Amino acid sequence: KVSAEDELFALRGGVLTHNTRGALAVAAMRGSRRTLIVCPPVVLTNWQRNVDECGLATLGGQNPDGVLVEFRSGRKEPEIPDSGVVIISDSLLTSRKHLQEALIEWSPDTFLFDEAHRAKNFEAARTQVMLSVAAASTFPVPMTGTPLFNTPHELAPLLEMTGHLTPIFGGISRRLRSRVAA
Repeated sequence: KVSAEDELFALRGGVLTHNTRGALAVAAMRGSRRTLIVCPPVVLTNWQRNVDECGLATLGGQNPDGVLVEFRSGRKEPEIPDSGVVIISDSLLTSRKHLQEALIEWSPDTFLFDEAHRAKNFEAARTQVMLSVAAASTFPVPMTGTPLFNTPHELAPLLEMTGHLTPIFGGISRRLRSRVAA
């Protein structure tokens, strides 16, 4: 929080880097009753802590049945709740077909994909899974501070996730898709 009465602030000459809280705010402002967070394994605990602190699972009490569940490697898989927040690592989701199918069927209102630059290759299993989950979501939000490592082509899967690749950029040709896959 900042000390301003409205808790808002302007940033001059810098970059706002708190993607986690910003993304949770987006889900909360949308009234997302089903939020799916997919992230690298190393930040699962950080996401869990932030979701708990901001009360997203219950939308601050407006969704009293909402719960937070985390899927972690080596632990018993929890049940997917009717409403609330599900957090899972991108590697675990990519490796477990039954979880992919269940979360696609769950149809998240908001899909937050942290470190989305990890899905830069259309041919990679991770990218294909994230594109499928994004397509089943009402509002996909790929988040990254580093969208491009080598070429602008790496941004194409993220534009596809948000539905901007075809309407704004005319889609991706076979030739370009093969370059992104390389």
